[in-house]
Amino acid sequence: MIQQLCSQSDPDPSLSRIDMCGSEGRILFTLSGIVVVSVENGSWVLPPQRALWVPAGVRYGSFARKSGALRSFALAGDETTAVPRAVRLLNVSPFFRELLIEALRSEGMVGQSVREACLKSLILSEFEAELRPAGRMTAPKDSRLLNICQAILADPSDNRTIDEWARIVGMSRRALTRNFRLQTGLSLAVWRQQARLEEATARLRMGESVTRVAYEVGYESVATFSMIFRQNFGMSPSRYARSDAAAGLRG
Repeated sequence: MIQQLCSQSDPDPSLSRIDMCGSEGRILFTLSGIVVVSVENGSWVLPPQRALWVPAGVRYGSFARKSGALRSFALAGDETTAVPRAVRLLNVSPFFRELLIEALRSEGMVGQSVREACLKSLILSEFEAELRPAGRMTAPKDSRLLNICQAILADPSDNRTIDEWARIVGMSRRALTRNFRLQTGLSLAVWRQQARLEEATARLRMGESVTRVAYEVGYESVATFSMIFRQNFGMSPSRYARSDAAAGLRG
C-alpha cells in the first residue's frame, strides 16, 4: 500500500523539525516554497523541482519558509534495486511530481489496490530514472552562515552586502567569504543569485508576471533578470512561464 505523504511546515523559518527514517527510506520534497533539509553530512536546499532521498535509519532536520511544506514518500529497500545507501539529491520532473501528488490524493481510498500498485510502480520507475546528478544548492553547517541563508531564503530581495552580513553575524569579511565558499561550494553572491532564481521559477510556475517576479526577488530591472535567467536556464523568463515544464508544475 502506498505510504501516506506526511506534511511538515513551519511559519517561522528559524524553527526546525527533527525526524528519522525508520525501516524505510524517504523521498523528501516540497510542492511549494523552499525547504532546507539537514542530515549528518550536509544540508540541501529543496525547491519544488528537487527532492532528497534519505536512506532508512538516517536522522534529518528541516525548516521551511512560510509557503514551504516538507512532504515524504516512504520507500522500502526491497521494492527496488536502485535504492542508494547514501543521501542523494534528485530532480523532480513534472510527471514525477504529479505521481507523488496523486499518491497523496489516493491515500485512504477504498478498493484502490490495483490502482495503487500501478501508481507505486510508476513512482519507483521515475525514482530510478531521476537518480542522476542534480544541481545542488547546499546550506552551510556554521550556524552564523546558516542564519544568513535563512534570511535570504525568507527574502531573496535582501541586498545586504558581505560587510553588512559580517557585522551582523560577528565574523570578519575574510572569514565569512572563505568559510561560506568552503561549506557551500559557492560565493555568497552566487548562492543568493541561485536562491533568487529558484524563487523566480516557483513564482513563474504560479503564473506571476515576469515584471513582478523580477522586482520582488531582488533584481533592479527586468532586463537584468531576463539576461541572468537566460544564462542559467537557456530561455527567457516569459518563455519558461509558457513552457510545458512550468505548466506541468502548476496545480
